[in-house]
Amino acid sequence: MSHPAHIRLDSDPPTGTAYVSGRKIVESRVAELQKELDSLQSARLSYAVVRANTYAQGLTKLRTAYTKARAAFRPTWTGKDGKAIVRPLTFQETIDAKVKAYESGNKRLFNTCLNTCTGIVFDGTSKFKIVQSSEELVLLSRGVDGPCVESSYEKVAALELDRNDSRFKYNNLLGYPEVLNHPAWNEAVPDRALLRAYRDIVFGELNKVQTEEAMGFFLRSAPPADSLWALAIDLLLGCFSVANGVDDLSCEARFVQVVQGKGR
Repeated sequence: MSHPAHIRLDSDPPTGTAYVSGRKIVESRVAELQKELDSLQSARLSYAVVRANTYAQGLTKLRTAYTKARAAFRPTWTGKDGKAIVRPLTFQETIDAKVKAYESGNKRLFNTCLNTCTGIVFDGTSKFKIVQSSEELVLLSRGVDGPCVESSYEKVAALELDRNDSRFKYNNLLGYPEVLNHPAWNEAVPDRALLRAYRDIVFGELNKVQTEEAMGFFLRSAPPADSLWALAIDLLLGCFSVANGVDDLSCEARFVQVVQGKGR
């Protein structure tokens, strides 16, 4: 059936547009993506540590540092108003930064304790939940003076864990095979390959065999109900490195800043 000349079917190419095969379109897009990938790979990432006397003061210094940095990369948290605000790295992102820096020959991030915007909220018993990117920590007021902040345990949509679960060890060091099976470590670092890489670095640096212990997950022994504490990663000491859920918000804070640069 023929169609009137003045009617153009949706499948018809616009007048004056040369036909391009689907294969050529795909090839062109692949080439564009490869160019973007090559650009990202050529832009080396380096890492700095922003220090302050308290967690809240550290947030201010971190945001100032990112504002002044030449790099376009800025980890952000988006509020209900749609406004994006610079945030610290999460616990997993901090572990990722440590691993990438280490693999590039930079071990400095293993020489200091590092704070994150990941929080641990308690229900007043032995149960707790891990919040990957805590709103309370990201929006922490500079005037806050205390070890923790309030946060509704019931409103947190996260896996409930129990430090009294006899199958797993808390506040004690873990052996090489125990790390990947530990629920809190897996919840804090959902990327299992990343967790494995970090574990191997820690045990390798400490020259530990698989039967020795070198990592742990430490929590407050009797935290108040609906209290939220910042999760940090300790420096690599002579015999261990632990996830630290006992950090005080009023104590010194150290955040990783990711920047683009020529150095490692």
